[in-house]
Amino acid sequence: MRGIMPLFPYEKMNKRTKGILVFCAVFTALLFVGQPRFFVQAKEGPKTQSGTLTQASILAVSDPALMELRESDKGALDGEVQSTIFRPSFSFNGVMASWPATLQIDDESLRLEIRVKYQDSWSGWIPLSALHDAPTDAPLPEDRTWSEPVFVDADEFQYRIVGTVTTASLETFREVSFTYIDSRSDARQVSWIEKLFGVRRATAGSPVPLIARSEWGADEQYRFSGDQELWQRTYQPAEKFIIHHTAGSDGGTDPAAVVRGIYYFHAVVLGWGDVGYNYLIDPAGNIYEGRYGGDGVVGGHTYNDQEHIDYNQGAIGIAFLGNFEGDLLTDMAQESATSLLAEKAQLFSVSPIGASPFRNRENLPNIIGHRDVDATACPGANIVSSLEAIRQASQTKLATLPLPPEPSIAAQLASAPLLELTAEAGKTAIATARYTNTSTVQWQSYVPSRQVTLRPLDHPSVLYSNSWIGQEVVSTGDAANVIVNGSGSFSFSIAAPTDKIAVQSAFALFSPNGTEMPGTRFQVRVSIQNLEYAGTIESITLARATFLKHLQTATVRVRNIGTKEWQPNSLMLNLFDVSGRTSVFRASSWPAVTGGFLLHDVVPPGGSVELRVQLRTPAAPGLYTNVFRLARADGGIFATEEYQSLSRADSPWKAELVSRSFPVAVKTGWKKTMTVKFKNTGITTWTRSSIALRLYDSGLLPSRFSHPLWRYNGGKFTLREKTVRPGEIGTFLVQVQSPSKRGLYKQIIRLEGQKKNVILQNTLYDFLTRVD
Repeated sequence: MRGIMPLFPYEKMNKRTKGILVFCAVFTALLFVGQPRFFVQAKEGPKTQSGTLTQASILAVSDPALMELRESDKGALDGEVQSTIFRPSFSFNGVMASWPATLQIDDESLRLEIRVKYQDSWSGWIPLSALHDAPTDAPLPEDRTWSEPVFVDADEFQYRIVGTVTTASLETFREVSFTYIDSRSDARQVSWIEKLFGVRRATAGSPVPLIARSEWGADEQYRFSGDQELWQRTYQPAEKFIIHHTAGSDGGTDPAAVVRGIYYFHAVVLGWGDVGYNYLIDPAGNIYEGRYGGDGVVGGHTYNDQEHIDYNQGAIGIAFLGNFEGDLLTDMAQESATSLLAEKAQLFSVSPIGASPFRNRENLPNIIGHRDVDATACPGANIVSSLEAIRQASQTKLATLPLPPEPSIAAQLASAPLLELTAEAGKTAIATARYTNTSTVQWQSYVPSRQVTLRPLDHPSVLYSNSWIGQEVVSTGDAANVIVNGSGSFSFSIAAPTDKIAVQSAFALFSPNGTEMPGTRFQVRVSIQNLEYAGTIESITLARATFLKHLQTATVRVRNIGTKEWQPNSLMLNLFDVSGRTSVFRASSWPAVTGGFLLHDVVPPGGSVELRVQLRTPAAPGLYTNVFRLARADGGIFATEEYQSLSRADSPWKAELVSRSFPVAVKTGWKKTMTVKFKNTGITTWTRSSIALRLYDSGLLPSRFSHPLWRYNGGKFTLREKTVRPGEIGTFLVQVQSPSKRGLYKQIIRLEGQKKNVILQNTLYDFLTRVD
């Protein structure tokens, strides 16, 4: 510092002087480095004041005969009629007129003009143009005509009609009304650096600097009536860019006031619920976010009311602040516009210098002025003359933008893998799943190649709601645009069934090609409340294992969890197996094939009752599942959850292989008597007449190790012992002869009962023998 500033004794300066000096040095450096990127976010925007002038009196006429039109037989007179001077209770900066549709203003024969007084000085007369544009779903009223808003600082104003005045126009003179507003701020809500340099900032996901709605002071309450959004957002890929001007003041030192004023006129006065333009640009090149909703949102800026053709769908409306019939477009405004156009052209794959069919136009340029598709002077002669330069500059900037990455669509679940909800029976609840966009590109719900969908994995889903896109697609997300690494939510309605206590369904995100995206699955479990008829099985006393054909009595405890009292014989208990067929535990005492056990007691809500049910164990050993299900006897709706029990059916005849003396390999033609030993693991005594041992090939086919002494298929070898009590070992001698063909053979030994009531368990064993 000392070396470059010898004239300033730095070490002798006080701290305040040093600080100022350092700041000046840094500030000077910033001037050479480039535009600083500072921005002070606006606090809540100033509240717009508004007032209305109606029933104004006539102050003066250019020809006294005009006052006699009603009594005379003259059809019309040329001249002018002036209103009285109106002095609102507050200074204003914007005004908008409306008049009966029968008053044919805005043609060559009759004009409506205003002039304003500000700080003791009157302006010239300002013509008002009729407003022709509106959102697609909010057509302008047929009984009245609205003017384009005019922005000019004023304390007083006066209006006049000029031209061919008829009886009708004179009589409706007093029916012209004016809405005037003050959308200015008491103090600029931006930094002094922005005042000097027009500093802007880039929004998330966009390199083009943009002043967000919250920063220019948009009152988001204007968009709603209660909790209902007045202008429902729709989205569509952009095909065209339509350039407008606001046809009034550019706002001077407070252009945000004009933006707020246009927003107020569109959203509140006209009742649209939002501003019609997608973007607005002031002379300093600041770009203001217009219509709420981001990329792809459909605005309300270009509707040809004469031909009834909607140009809003598929078009982005960009408005320059000012009247460019006389004003000149600044270099800064044009530079910002071309940057914005290049970015959006890349996003939507549109050529700025190209042309294509659009609505009823065969070869419409992709960047056009409002007048190209509507009967209006907008966007003004001085912008129209610059349109070709804007197209070329936008195309040049588009060519310099980095190529977007190859699309790779991916996501990561950011919310819990299990969403637990409660809902009243027959009503809906809202579930919300959150994801992080881990793709290389942003998700765009309105662009098929970028659209991510939430879908149910169960078909049909028990939670299906009519609000879903369809049976197989739930939602495309809450936000139309989700930037890379941004958070996207999928809120959706689920319908609670009336015949379930609780239900659960799985969901996942699917990519544009219809495949499930890894890491996106989650479950929604809904507990259903306020069911009229609902019950649950709390417990069942059922033996886990019984012998074959055993008869047992199970006790089933049932609780009423509904809101209605159960009357005697109104409810029944049924039994099934897991496949829904009749239970194999059916006993002869059952009232019906499916059980049909009636509850004979009155059971109030919250009360419980016990029911006794006879079950007979099946005749074949194994593991069995019983499904217990409650139902109303009259077949009406009853909500319940199945109760499943697992039971084992055992035979009293059981065996366990102890040993077998079969060699691993033998020669062809080999004969031998082998010894096989089994342990009696059951509870009954074996005898020679009750069991026998047999030898088979694979598939229980006749054994190829059969011996000439065999009298039966498989041999039928009896016990060596007379009896084998439980826990003892029984011996079998088996004569075998190896086959003449070499190979590897699978053999099966099986212990079999010799009487109908002898059903053996664990008695089949196989082994391999090689014949050489």
